Amino acid sequence: MIDLGRFNVLGVNISAVDYDAAVDKIIHAAKHRVPWGVSALAVHGVMTGVMDCSHRHRLNHLELVVPDGQPVRWALN
Repeated sequence: MIDLGRFNVLGVNISAVDYDAAVDKIIHAAKHRVPWGVSALAVHGVMTGVMDCSHRHRLNHLELVVPDGQPVRWALN
């Protein structure tokens, strides 16, 4: 399992996790009945967050925002 934390990609916080870590976090929250916001974000979603400050605020307050696509993963490197 890999969980390197969250990284700022153009103002949007993206979680650097692998599938196993993401699934474990989601299942843990569900088992403990903890409300948890999760999103898989591709480039379009990141750019919407860049251009719209209220959308960026919502994204940055989710508990888990994972990359959905290679370009967002590359940005984490």
